[in-house]
Amino acid sequence: VAVTRRRLARLAGALRASPDALAMAEQRAEHAGLMDDGPVYSITDVSLLMATCCTGSRKLHLNDEEVLLSTTTCCSSSNKRMPYGELGYVQYQNNCICCHAFLSNLSPSTDKGKMPFSPGCGCQGDLVKEIVKELQTRMRNRGDTGNIHRADDGAKILNDIAQHAADSSAKIDALLAKLGVQAPPVAQAPVQDVMADIQYDTAVKEYDVTNACLQFCCCGSQKLTLEPEEAVVDVTCCGGCSQTTSRRPYGRLLSVSLDQSCGCCIVVSSSLGALTKGFGCDREYMQPIHDELKVRMKARGDTGNILRQEETLRLAKMLQDHLRDRNAALKVLVVEA
Repeated sequence: VAVTRRRLARLAGALRASPDALAMAEQRAEHAGLMDDGPVYSITDVSLLMATCCTGSRKLHLNDEEVLLSTTTCCSSSNKRMPYGELGYVQYQNNCICCHAFLSNLSPSTDKGKMPFSPGCGCQGDLVKEIVKELQTRMRNRGDTGNIHRADDGAKILNDIAQHAADSSAKIDALLAKLGVQAPPVAQAPVQDVMADIQYDTAVKEYDVTNACLQFCCCGSQKLTLEPEEAVVDVTCCGGCSQTTSRRPYGRLLSVSLDQSCGCCIVVSSSLGALTKGFGCDREYMQPIHDELKVRMKARGDTGNILRQEETLRLAKMLQDHLRDRNAALKVLVVEA
């Protein structure tokens, strides 16, 4: 149960504690995940209430850096923490039109896989959509996507510094030449785009990946959308009665492979699942999907992050050498002046 400031104040007053007691209690509570840094959602479902004789509750605390799942019953309580970057994905599910749920790595594991969260009787669609939106936003900002954006910004700043260093170097050389002094040797200022090797087309692309079984047996459809930062799979069944939306950053695809079975069945496999179109015989259609996913996963996944780090460190080292040599030139300029 979240500990509020008012309760902490009453507790500190009751114990006649020092003025610092409230601040210390707040720090302990915040460290324990009991203070609410963000919205708190009640996601207690009917099955939990029935299993605990209406004494159980389940809440989702969205703090600044991590999500906290707290479950309380009449005889136990548990807290499960997870940084937003470890959520992996956030999947929205809508079954039989009125049953709404969401799924992520935070969901409890069972023998049949992850168990989705479905608040109340499952009909609270607006609440589920709000939670999914909040989790996806925080996952982008504090997860893999946010880290990539910060790395990109750091590389751009280094490039700007390198450009300014080159401009200052030219001015120092001009002053030394005017004084008739030979400039000391200097390393070449590293002005380059460190992200050139991992650029890709960020245009949104959509592919129909409805397989024959889904189309003819379930009257459904499946669409793959490649957004600039994430891959989205939308599945619709029974003419729209059931809908599932799965969204994953490219760095969380784990692996992408083009598999062939039974001689002619072509499938693109990843953490999004097995994707194919129709009866699976259209290699020319599936090959570009595979290639596009591979390119985006390399650019926005572990490989791209390693390249960013290596290029940024190399650029910083070259810039350091250049500034050291320029410092020697400035000393000569001061002496001659």
